[in-house]
Amino acid sequence: MATLNYNVNRVDPIIYKECMDQATLLQANYGGRAAQNAKIEQIFFMDWGDQGKVKRQMDNAKITISPDGRNAANGAWRLMIASDPVFSVPSDANDIAAKAKSEPIEKFANQMWMTAGKVAGSPIHYDAVLSAILYSDVNIAVTSVEELTKYAMGKKPAFQARIKDIANRTPYLFNVWSPTQCYPRFDRLGLNAHYRVTKMNVAEILNTYGSLAGFLEGEPKNKEYNLREWWDLEFHCIGIEGKDQPILAEAHELPFIPIVSAVTEGSVTLWSKPEQQRQPFLYAVSKSGFWERQNLALSVLYTMLFSIGANPMFLYEAKDPNKKLIVDYSKPGGMVTIELGDKYGPLPKIVIDPSVLQGLSTADQKIIESTMYRQALGEPLGGNPAGFMVSLLNQAGRLPLSATKQRLGWAIAEAVELAFKWMRFEKKKRTTSYKGKSTTLKASDIPDPLELEAQLEIDLPQDQLQMANIANMISQGENPLVSQKWARENILHIGQSDEMTVEIWREKAAQLMAIRYWMEQKAQLDQMMAAAQQAAQAPINVNTIPAGAQPGKLQPPGGLPPEMLQGGGVVGVPGTQTQAIPQPPPGQQIPPELMQGGGV
Repeated sequence: MATLNYNVNRVDPIIYKECMDQATLLQANYGGRAAQNAKIEQIFFMDWGDQGKVKRQMDNAKITISPDGRNAANGAWRLMIASDPVFSVPSDANDIAAKAKSEPIEKFANQMWMTAGKVAGSPIHYDAVLSAILYSDVNIAVTSVEELTKYAMGKKPAFQARIKDIANRTPYLFNVWSPTQCYPRFDRLGLNAHYRVTKMNVAEILNTYGSLAGFLEGEPKNKEYNLREWWDLEFHCIGIEGKDQPILAEAHELPFIPIVSAVTEGSVTLWSKPEQQRQPFLYAVSKSGFWERQNLALSVLYTMLFSIGANPMFLYEAKDPNKKLIVDYSKPGGMVTIELGDKYGPLPKIVIDPSVLQGLSTADQKIIESTMYRQALGEPLGGNPAGFMVSLLNQAGRLPLSATKQRLGWAIAEAVELAFKWMRFEKKKRTTSYKGKSTTLKASDIPDPLELEAQLEIDLPQDQLQMANIANMISQGENPLVSQKWARENILHIGQSDEMTVEIWREKAAQLMAIRYWMEQKAQLDQMMAAAQQAAQAPINVNTIPAGAQPGKLQPPGGLPPEMLQGGGVVGVPGTQTQAIPQPPPGQQIPPELMQGGGV
């Protein structure tokens, strides 16, 4: 079986040069996308590039930057991370072999994805969603933890223990790379090459690649380099910009590229320029310039308020220039006495020109139209609208995210599919664990081909209640429209439907066993009470009173346990002290049909 062999002797300088020549040309083709991403980052990080010019042209300018673009992007991000991705093996897209193994595969996928997020310190889909919204570009790399253990050999014990702990929890890791660092290349069959450039210091490079980067030993640990990594269908190369010695250059022998690169809004087939292929959430705001107009109008508005609004509010014109105005505040509101011919009144001034406010209002409205209506984020409507109208706007307001949601779900599912392909390629059994539950999967249990889906729903609590009602309506009755399994998977987005059915059966069985236990206890108690009552009603033969017993006192009948006696009386016998009959615990009721004839 072919495996990845990261041997320093397999660094081929010729392969490295050929791959990096392709990488340089590919990176040059993405110049327009880099400028587009930089502009969108300015909006998201509220970094207005023209504020320096405004300060130079306007004294005491009060620079005010609009948060609308950032708020819209963050609102969309928060909507899409409201629920975790749910992995499923759809029955209508897989063969019989895949259906038979669907439950363990879905469980393994969910646990592996969540564990990879725990290792990374944040759910993987959080960064993937933010990347899709800001850049309309998602790059997810799949890493084999077994390969990382090879780098840990010969390192400090703490480093080895760290890798070993990760290997015990998940066989593969998923890392979301920034699109500003990535340069994918596509053909009609999909991704055929991927190039990445990222800054890393010497300490991080040595911790990641170990002896393969041994030529950096002795350099300052905080010195940064541009790390270059190339993947195509045949070769894998890693090097440092400005260094002749590559870290890695070899044939990777994998039947796939372990990277998922997807455009979530736009098209890689309709347009040739990368900046046109990707149309992010803030694309229209960036191209229209309305964000800059907002900043300008807000800065002018607050500069004028500060400069003019704080000036004197009243005007006093007197014939005698040396005369001072006297205000008598002994009267409510104050009283001013002026001579005939003098003038006193408010100072007429227009602090803000109405055209500034009109321009700001237009920019505000266009930015809302270019992103997402705020009712989708929970903003209330004015007046007293009907409930169905609020619900409709909450749902329709999320339409701008529908394509991003669908394509991002495909990308996440494809990343997990690559992990399963890698497992099948290595022909090994793997184990993953999450929240104390472990799942083991053999390579032979993974069907080929395997179609996996990842549902990434934009759900709020009220949406879940609505979906639950819909699922109940269409799956109940004598002639249901759909099966409960279909309703769970497609309406409620619950993975492992069969496992959910088993849990429901287990709960019902526990309830029936509890009822049966209480019925058995009641039947035994009824028998003992009947026996005690017969013994109490029977005539007492003085000759048969046991030695030491006192005549006139009721003796326990044969077989009656001592706990049935209390204060010299028998439970259930009239005229004696009794104790209460045990009852079922609170919340449990005995059905009437189980109380027939005093038995079960």
